[in-house]
Amino acid sequence: MKTPSTIQPALYLDLELNCPERFRPGDADPEIIEIGIVELDIASLRIVRERDYLVRPHRDISRRCTKITGLTNEDFKGAKPFTDVIARIGSEWPGRAISIAWGEDGATLTRASRQHRVRMPFRRSIDLSQIVRQVLLFENQLSLRASLELLGLEFDGCAHMALADARNTARLHAEIMRRLRAPCADPASGREVTNPSQPTWFGQLLANSLKTIPPA
Repeated sequence: MKTPSTIQPALYLDLELNCPERFRPGDADPEIIEIGIVELDIASLRIVRERDYLVRPHRDISRRCTKITGLTNEDFKGAKPFTDVIARIGSEWPGRAISIAWGEDGATLTRASRQHRVRMPFRRSIDLSQIVRQVLLFENQLSLRASLELLGLEFDGCAHMALADARNTARLHAEIMRRLRAPCADPASGREVTNPSQPTWFGQLLANSLKTIPPA
């Protein structure tokens, strides 16, 4: 059977927002203050490039935001406004690539780009968290850290930092693809699967989960 082609390149995205002290229903999206982007080579499943961008906020960084992200007003001295950052991203990364995020960051960036009347630098975005939740039939969405731990991986860096979250999203996706591609040991029995025509234990888990989803 011919091997299906894969998306090239794969860019992983994470945003940090200047969250207000309190959220109210109907509030607009908080300002984007940090954008992390990581590029994964799909053939080798290795991270080949990563970059972090600070975005100058219109308002002071909230205390709640500082508590979550560690970012303060001092960190944004010299930071560029959103339109300049998006223009730089468009020039530094493959044009109109597909982005993958853990959560709705792609949709948030799309709305912000429309609001500022600039071109969205990515063609479309994939929410990896929803794919994992739906395929593995979790009732609730898992956190990125919990999903990494499910695969036996430790979180690399500090959570709620855009570059670290983007990097860990790429690592998680790479591990899923690695387990689907290569023979590996069955964690329950310790038996190694050596026949490449047979699915790995993780591939079988996905296949079994898909069988329970009724057709649309």
